[in-house]
Amino acid sequence: MVVVTATMTVVLSFLVSLVIVRSKFWGRKLLDQLAFQPHAIPGSSRQSRFFGVFLKIDFLPIYGTIWAMSIGFTVSFLSYGTRSMSASLLQVHKELEEAAYVSGAPPWRMIVARLSAVDWRRPWWVLDLGGAARRAHRRAAADSYEGQQNQVCRF
Repeated sequence: MVVVTATMTVVLSFLVSLVIVRSKFWGRKLLDQLAFQPHAIPGSSRQSRFFGVFLKIDFLPIYGTIWAMSIGFTVSFLSYGTRSMSASLLQVHKELEEAAYVSGAPPWRMIVARLSAVDWRRPWWVLDLGGAARRAHRRAAADSYEGQQNQVCRF
């Protein structure tokens, strides 16, 4: 389920970032603010709102399922993914896409070029932040212990 949630977050973050960075859509700044909104609302309040919304949806019975949690986590981590995707998309100049268009490249080819420019590992790493912090702490503790042994052996 973690892979599904991370993949949903990455795909949705990419689409939102693509609209924010590359389009002339009139509501792109509003979309950017909505994607960053989970930082403004405390987590317990946000989750209680999701709880209420999932209770009121009659045509989609997802209350009490793992999918409700997946949607909640996707919305919670959307801001992290959107910021990293936007930064990656800003590094690819629009002139490169225009040159590909003038040269006769099909539209799917330009989408593939955008996708190849994005650092796809970054959003998945954000979702595993707790595990990464634990591993880094263990690694640092092991290095400091080995470093003490090495200093003793060096003298």
